[in-house]
Amino acid sequence: MRFVTYTHSKLKDIWPIYIDRLNKFAPDIPNVFFCDQPVLNQPTVIYDDNQPYSQHYAKCLKSIDDKYVIYMQEDFILYNHIDTKKIESYAKILDSHYDVDYIRLIKCGFVGETKFADTLYEVQNPELDPIISTYSMQPTIWKRDRLVSVYDDSNAQKVFNEYAMYQGIVKNGIVGLYHYDQERVIGDHCDSKVFPYIATALVKGKWNIHEYTKELNEVAREYNVDLTVRGFYEKIKKDEENETNK
Repeated sequence: MRFVTYTHSKLKDIWPIYIDRLNKFAPDIPNVFFCDQPVLNQPTVIYDDNQPYSQHYAKCLKSIDDKYVIYMQEDFILYNHIDTKKIESYAKILDSHYDVDYIRLIKCGFVGETKFADTLYEVQNPELDPIISTYSMQPTIWKRDRLVSVYDDSNAQKVFNEYAMYQGIVKNGIVGLYHYDQERVIGDHCDSKVFPYIATALVKGKWNIHEYTKELNEVAREYNVDLTVRGFYEKIKKDEENETNK
């Protein structure tokens, strides 16, 4: 099992932070980057940025042979030690349940409350938003071959288009679980005891200071980062936004 971290050279200023926190808080799990250019001195699979996202990501996945991978992005910045033992136990559940394809390490989206096992729940497809609930670009333990099938059968031209991934999810009958252990709610997701990370550090290229003030200020101090260079993303309620636009 290894981390597979998708990134792009336009985000290279985040790489040193991400790598250092990964080494500090998750040293037992190796990582490989998928990027349009080599990432510092890290193992990197180079993709062709001119190819559609789903196509070049599938090629990257096929270049490694791990049975399980943990989907990552460069702004999933850890702020504490991951629970390696629990993650390994989750991988064993995937081993023993051929009909389960992934375990998401965070509760997010509209996923339902049907319990599968201790701290694990079934990802369901409620009518409210079945696409986002089924597929989410958050830290997730995947059976690599099943994730390859999803990308092979999807038509996402660009990254972050979770809706475009739904075609591959449906065609392959993907079934997933998610972790939840009564963690605090942050925005439209929950924190994660098993995988404590900033979800996510960047929103539309700006620091997610609205949801992770303490954690990002710690990043700024530890790595001598001027957060104002990228700027801050803050959510604005639709009614306030509409009022401003009148």
